[in-house]
Amino acid sequence: MTLNAASVSESKVSATANAAAGGTGVGISIGLNLTPNNDTCAMVEGTLIGGANLTVSGTSSDDSGTVAIGGGKAADGTGVGGALAITVADNVTEASVSAGEAINVSGDYVLTAVHHGASSTQAKGAAAGSDGAVGVAIGLSFVSDTARASIDRDVSAGGAVSLSARGDGSSKAEGIASAAGEKAAKDGSGADDQAGKATGLANKQSGESNKVGKSANADSEGDGGDAVSVGAALGLNIASSVSEARIGAVTITAGKAVQLHAENNMDALAVGDGTAALGKDITDGTTVGIGIAINVADMENRAMVDAGATVNAQGFKAEALMKDVGGDTTHKFGATAVSGASGGDTGVAGSFALNYSEATTQAVLPVGATVNAGSGDVALKAQNTSEAAVSATAKAGAGETGVGVSIGLNIVGDASSRAALEGTLTGGNNLTLQAEGSHTLTTSAIGGGAAKDGTGVGGALALTVAVNNDSEAQVLGGNALEISGAFDAQATHHGSAVTRAEGQGKGSDAAVGVALALSFVDDQAVASLDRDLKAGGAVSLSARGDGSSKAEGIASAAGEKA
Repeated sequence: MTLNAASVSESKVSATANAAAGGTGVGISIGLNLTPNNDTCAMVEGTLIGGANLTVSGTSSDDSGTVAIGGGKAADGTGVGGALAITVADNVTEASVSAGEAINVSGDYVLTAVHHGASSTQAKGAAAGSDGAVGVAIGLSFVSDTARASIDRDVSAGGAVSLSARGDGSSKAEGIASAAGEKAAKDGSGADDQAGKATGLANKQSGESNKVGKSANADSEGDGGDAVSVGAALGLNIASSVSEARIGAVTITAGKAVQLHAENNMDALAVGDGTAALGKDITDGTTVGIGIAINVADMENRAMVDAGATVNAQGFKAEALMKDVGGDTTHKFGATAVSGASGGDTGVAGSFALNYSEATTQAVLPVGATVNAGSGDVALKAQNTSEAAVSATAKAGAGETGVGVSIGLNIVGDASSRAALEGTLTGGNNLTLQAEGSHTLTTSAIGGGAAKDGTGVGGALALTVAVNNDSEAQVLGGNALEISGAFDAQATHHGSAVTRAEGQGKGSDAAVGVALALSFVDDQAVASLDRDLKAGGAVSLSARGDGSSKAEGIASAAGEKA
């Protein structure tokens, strides 16, 4: 008997608004892409009597893209460009046998779930105006990808029993905002580079190529008031990717081996880029650039049986591994925030980037579960490779006051690989436990403020926290083990963390540079045996780990003509 479900889907949304006028130009776009129940399921729910081989397969590929672009330009007044892009996607691929009457087949029993998910969310808001310019962009992404293969009823098979769940999910949320005042610079360095980008994007988004025509004229005498330019962007990505091969609290009897196989590969990124400019020739006015990027990611990769399960077979294997996606075998998490403010007498730039990620990988026989392995081999393997990168950069340049402050937080709540025998094992030939982990973290915060005729302040805070970077191959306390072959427990771990903060201030009257870099990192490799063991072959335990960490704060302040 064969049950097969397959699907391929694409969901695309695009919203674009461009406005250009003399006094007021406003362009606002909203793009919403909602697919909250995108399921592909091959399931046995009813009663099945007899049969040779039973195959249940679910396969899906789900892509979504959301773009919102808003541009507003005013030659003699105020330009406003705003964009909001939202993606909500819950993608599930499942091959399962739900609770019901016991199944008895004479051949093999195979469940396979394969899933691919990709999501991109982008908001762009650009504005240009002589009196004032406001660009706002918000990109929000809420994405979940799941591959699940599970059994929740008793099964008897004359051949092998195999469950496989292979999933990958990638998501990105991006907000890009720019605001350009009169004659905003198109060249230069530092914060002025941001000004050029703001002008170019504003012109492109508004669909116009002419420059803004005059300075602000807010007072009654027409002397020219202060112009204001504000660019604010938020990229928020909340994502999960789950791969699970699971046997519930049931009894499985197989004539050959029982195998649980899970693979996962997750990428999640948030970007916030906000810039504002008035140009080199504008001496009065205020520029504000804000970039915020927040990424929250949860990756779970599990091959396990539930407490209360009993497996009778000729060998047992549970493995949770990295999925190869086009040659990439690394989970990648990150947040990037950029802000720039240039021109006028006051410039303020602020960037905040936060990544919080968890990546747990488990191949576990838990307490309360029993495996009778006969004369076959028993193997548990967990594999986890990840990168987490955070970058926050803020640069401000103005006449009297320039302030650039950045905060970068990189917090890894869990990055573990665990191959563990906690329950009851009887029989078996060779018993192997392997845990492999490699985790790299980089956190950077740069804040720079410059004022030609006043005070410049640059501040940066970079924080890295990773206290559960563990690779564990363990046999915990329980029934005595008696195997006919060898015992081998191996834990291999690599950890690296670099944290860097740079604060630079430059001003003719005063300059302040502050930099704080904080790092709290724990790396661990453990191979352990905590119950009696009798083996016909060799007994080997190996734990090989390395960990490196660096925290660096660099601050500088330069006075007049430095």
